[in-house]
Amino acid sequence: MPHENLTYHYVHTSRQTMRQVILSMLILPAWLLVFYYLGRNQSNIDSFLRVAIITFTIIELILMGCALWLLRNPSRFEIRVSKTSFSMHDPIFTSWNFDVNPRDILSIENILSNDTKWTTIKMTLRNGEWHEICPNYRYSRKQLYAALKKHNPDIQLPKNPYRFSKKRKHPHTQ
Repeated sequence: MPHENLTYHYVHTSRQTMRQVILSMLILPAWLLVFYYLGRNQSNIDSFLRVAIITFTIIELILMGCALWLLRNPSRFEIRVSKTSFSMHDPIFTSWNFDVNPRDILSIENILSNDTKWTTIKMTLRNGEWHEICPNYRYSRKQLYAALKKHNPDIQLPKNPYRFSKKRKHPHTQ
């Protein structure tokens, strides 16, 4: 599909996530200053600050470890839609990896399970197969669904791409 015209394309890299982690590392000391400023007249501020400094240091070390891991393990999440292919690649959860023809899609449902309270985006194909669409990245479901509808006018889509309808059982058990 590299030479095919894409109607929708989304990429999120581990470097982008790393930048967000580093930003969090920079903001965390500011929160410590806010806590100090708001509590400086309180009688137990010293004991609070001792605990807060230890806690914030541990959090900073964990975030630094995450940033280093993301730097050393480059990966990318990607969604591609063209006339003949709708593909999703997730480097962590292989259950979200697929490549189907948009014309083979019967429906996409946003499901909120009553029993587990999990949200699932379930794509059902005409042959009865189904795949989950990853909900974890900040791609526009509205634009994704519009691109799929362009290539398959008969596809059944949720009225609102960001609302989830309740179902009695989780889709994995159906």
